[in-house]
Amino acid sequence: MGYEAAREVNPGIIYASISGFGSNGPYCKYPCVDPVAQAMGGLMSLTGYPGQPPLKTGPAVADALAGMNMVIGILAALRMRDQTGEGQHIDVSMMDGVFAVLEESVIRASMTGNPLPARGNTDPLGAPWDAFPTKDNKWVMVCAANEDHFIRIFNAIGRQDIVERYKGSDEAAIEKRSQDLAIINGAFAEWSITVSAEELMRFFVDMRIPAGIVKDVNELLTDPQILAREMVVDIDHPKLGAVKTFNLPIKFWGSEAGIKRGENPLDPVIGEHTEEILSGLLGMENATINRLKSEGVI
Repeated sequence: MGYEAAREVNPGIIYASISGFGSNGPYCKYPCVDPVAQAMGGLMSLTGYPGQPPLKTGPAVADALAGMNMVIGILAALRMRDQTGEGQHIDVSMMDGVFAVLEESVIRASMTGNPLPARGNTDPLGAPWDAFPTKDNKWVMVCAANEDHFIRIFNAIGRQDIVERYKGSDEAAIEKRSQDLAIINGAFAEWSITVSAEELMRFFVDMRIPAGIVKDVNELLTDPQILAREMVVDIDHPKLGAVKTFNLPIKFWGSEAGIKRGENPLDPVIGEHTEEILSGLLGMENATINRLKSEGVI
């Protein structure tokens, strides 16, 4: 039952579809899963290190982007229906969602004809900018975004030679820092390995320069910021028992939202609510429901 057929019954219906490549275009019949959308949408070409094979992201971001775009579309369609009474067919493509988050890569390619290469953890406009090792065998991601950051960092660690060699806010100086980013990052790594991750974080927090410890999921389950935001919740899984999962990342101050402790927020199994819907919403008799079951309709 497509949108046009559904709309004949209810013109106000909001009918939402997610597919790999959308409902039109030369790829619309292609099968798709998350890594394929990351590849076709351009994300894999930007992920990984120069000269190495392309990489997908760890989590299934193409799936997540498609879901979020779908929700945004549904919410917009609901608002439109409030104003006009008309419904909407929302057509979300996983490939479109990936392409839409490529940021400056699209603009730069259109202007220069040269697509941006994969660049690992670095950024050509920032220095130092990378994940740096510490003496307690951890890593800290540092994003020094401008010349002021660059100068303050290297003065603070006693590397005035690096400052004198690469300082400057003109285009030539920025280009030189970009070309010699490996040298600049290497000089900072020589210092970062002498301090702990927490010491390095205090160093950057005090200077108001973005940095963050690379954390795994086990660390995040007890992370004080994650816990303060109530992002970890204990649930009762019908098969696994007591487990922890992530909570709703959108906070509505003054209103309750998210998963409550002890709840089971998992999606229902296939057919779990079939009888409830047929009898409660459609008013079917038990005999009719049993006949549909015996005939394999439900």
